Amino acid sequence: MPLFSETAIGYMDKIDFECEVGLADGGNVVYPSIENLKKNKKCVSQCGIVKVEVKLIEVVEEGTLFDLS
Repeated sequence: MPLFSETAIGYMDKIDFECEVGLADGGNVVYPSIENLKKNKKCVSQCGIVKVEVKLIEVVEEGTLFDLS
């Protein structure tokens, strides 16, 4: 049983989502709550907010963080 869910709900700046998601150099931030988004992105009153779902499709490369060998 995994330690995490394979999907997560979050919030993004609407303009970032419409114009940059998947394209922005350095990526885009998905915030865990509307309050956290508003605290960290002051432009949301002009840009808007979208609720998004992030879904794990495939583990492309395993990390070594928990490698005990």
